[in-house]
Amino acid sequence: MHNLATEHWGQVRIQSFGSPTKGQGDGVAVLFGQPESEPRPLVRVHSRCVYGEVFRSLDCDCLGQYEKALDMIAREGHGIVIYLEQEGRGCGLQKKAAAYELAQTDKVDTVEAYRQLNLPSDMRHYGHVVAVLREIGVSRIRLLTNNPRKIAELLDSGLEVQRVPLRVSPNEWNMAYLKAKQVKLGHDLGLALGDQGDPE
Repeated sequence: MHNLATEHWGQVRIQSFGSPTKGQGDGVAVLFGQPESEPRPLVRVHSRCVYGEVFRSLDCDCLGQYEKALDMIAREGHGIVIYLEQEGRGCGLQKKAAAYELAQTDKVDTVEAYRQLNLPSDMRHYGHVVAVLREIGVSRIRLLTNNPRKIAELLDSGLEVQRVPLRVSPNEWNMAYLKAKQVKLGHDLGLALGDQGDPE
């Protein structure tokens, strides 16, 4: 573990870790303050998104969620961001790019594009995250997420989880993407949907 000085969030501690499955979640735990001393620290388990975090894409909500989570944890002074190398819902950057291309060519959402490429809609796994948190000294958390599958997997792995919503405002570019996440993947994004599943 080592210290890291950041521009916006002060000094944090970094602990790297590997995944039992190559390519499925190697990453780092970013520790703010002393989360192990908190009864239920705020935690974000976040998958890398090159498009959003590097190129600041408006087509997804990844950057907005990432920065909001960091801000919320920094304000509390104690918490953890688990940053996973699970690009493209775990399928990798190359297959993610192919899904984007297909979605734009066939005018379908990304969930359907993954299906047409014979890929699972979400290949990510989170069980090994529990081992990382336990090594830090944390077994009860408030989890910043809208993803019920993430909550279920962490609960099944023995973690005590209380959900904290992490919603960001949609824009004209990512509304269809967010609608697909809510309707087809079950993410609780709080979008108002009409009778046909269209945002009101």
